[in-house]
Amino acid sequence: RQQTRPSDVGARRAAGLIRTARGVLEHPLPAGLPDDAWRVLSKRAQPWLMAATRAWQRQGEHLLGSPTVVSDGRRPIVFIPPRAYVKFYETRGDRGSGLAAESSALAAAESDADLRVPAIEAQGRIDERWQYLILSRIDGVPLRQVRSELSPASLEHAARWLGGFVDRLHHLELGETAIPGSSEFERAVVERRDALVQPDAARSFLPERLASRLGAWMPAAEELAVPPDEAVLLHADLRDVHVYGYHVDGDFRPTGVIDFDRACLGHPAYELGPVWRSIARGDRDLTLTFMDAAWSRRRDAAPTPRLALAWCLLHPAVHGQPLDIPEVEAAETLEELAERCFGQAPDTQADRSASESPVGEG
Repeated sequence: RQQTRPSDVGARRAAGLIRTARGVLEHPLPAGLPDDAWRVLSKRAQPWLMAATRAWQRQGEHLLGSPTVVSDGRRPIVFIPPRAYVKFYETRGDRGSGLAAESSALAAAESDADLRVPAIEAQGRIDERWQYLILSRIDGVPLRQVRSELSPASLEHAARWLGGFVDRLHHLELGETAIPGSSEFERAVVERRDALVQPDAARSFLPERLASRLGAWMPAAEELAVPPDEAVLLHADLRDVHVYGYHVDGDFRPTGVIDFDRACLGHPAYELGPVWRSIARGDRDLTLTFMDAAWSRRRDAAPTPRLALAWCLLHPAVHGQPLDIPEVEAAETLEELAERCFGQAPDTQADRSASESPVGEG
């Protein structure tokens, strides 16, 4: 209030940015904020701490430490020590779909005990606008935090473990589910494809010599369609910040995968984009190690180099910023880029696979 001009107080109070103490206690999270007010509120800790404390105490639990806000930048998350997170969802517009996706995906994962994902401990509503999930903690640290300290062998192990995780995820029996369906996925893919092949869009992440050819090279919508009855449950955002593990003596021992709020039903190759960009960072051997494990049960269905690159380019984790990997600088054509990144067919490595259990080991 000391930094707000008196003439602005009324407008800021109407927007929910200035509230009385009684109002905060009764409704810690104001409903229906415009986007600019939402951005301001999402950076403030106190409303989320109060709401998380209320949600936790509803379960008959006592606080054993001070909650802390650990938001992922997209939605508020509060850590309740020592073992749980409260994740908030506003039930309006696109923000409302995350709750259904995450809760349905995690419920489906319960059928496979070897899929290491957070368990849903409780679900509830703060008020008419705000809902939450209380999720168990996955031990360890994110791969991103320690990646620079890992040996090539440790990174290879992490890639193979993640491929095994994806293989199990894609083979879950789903039945009736509230996860966004494959028709919605295909519609979004077609819209994204049509937008990306525009020259100005392509130049935002590819050099001119490649961007100018993207429209003619990109597979048609029919080639990107999900085969009948073959839509799988996708995590859809397998970046290094979502893969957790123990960091011990320069080694990374995976413990699980978090954040399923973008889960959907779709084409299995859609998982490649964030793995290639964020975890493998364009490294062909790491990418093929992941693919070898992810398609271990259906090697004939693994994408060709052209389709693998196309699916990567269609993912926001890839086209959201310039591709600064060496392969892009070296390739003169998109065909060459696809071969440089995905050209060696994943081998069976039967002897290694027989002695390893990618998802079951720590």
